[in-house]
Amino acid sequence: MGLRVEHLGAVSFLLITFFANKKTRNITLGFGFFIIYAILYDSLRVWPNHEFNPVHILEPFNLEKRLFGLNLNGTMVIPGEYLFAHKTDIQSFISGVFYLTWVPFPLAFAFYLYFKNKKPLIDFGFTFLLTNIIGFVFYYLYPAAPPWYKLYYGTELDL
Repeated sequence: MGLRVEHLGAVSFLLITFFANKKTRNITLGFGFFIIYAILYDSLRVWPNHEFNPVHILEPFNLEKRLFGLNLNGTMVIPGEYLFAHKTDIQSFISGVFYLTWVPFPLAFAFYLYFKNKKPLIDFGFTFLLTNIIGFVFYYLYPAAPPWYKLYYGTELDL
């Protein structure tokens, strides 16, 4: 859990880009909020949320069923159960693409802003960081398994 090789690599990269020249320093500063996000995200593994509060499994599942439940052959199911019963390869592919790009797309947009209009980059980076910090706070205040967790693992926490 401690310091790893990639941590040393990241710090080395940041120091090199910060001190190499003015252009690389501006890039490093422009992406400061994303760097802070990466550090905070990586630190979450040091203090697992389930050590602070119990992980809720059934409550989110029942809430989703109550709010968004669908009738599947006379049985109320969550949307995930419905989609699983009617899944296709293209649906799985599209879902995977969106899941895998939740950080790369904002980073790509940040690079676009860096080269086109630097002022919104700071606002965008701050908003990205703030939104994620709010998510991290709730991650610790109310640890919750996603509703599909119950479908695969039941109501017992399996770490």
